[in-house]
Amino acid sequence: MVDFSEVARLPAVAEVGNDFIGDIVDSFYKVLERSIDLVLKGSTMPLSTLKVVLSRNIESIRDFEGYHQAAALELLVDQFERDVEE
Repeated sequence: MVDFSEVARLPAVAEVGNDFIGDIVDSFYKVLERSIDLVLKGSTMPLSTLKVVLSRNIESIRDFEGYHQAAALELLVDQFERDVEE
């Protein structure tokens, strides 16, 4: 007979999923920060390229059912685009 009392408990699946989404959100903010830095420094990289990278992170968040986070981050990207165009 196997004694399961000594088996380490695995984190709940939902907790692992939330941590993963949190990591993707952190990555999004890092990319956004770098994108802003590039724009402020006069980079010749097109805004459309930067938006593609940001959008991929947003889609990854949405794929893991982080719909509310994805919607909020889309608003940030839209604001970023408006600010750059001004």
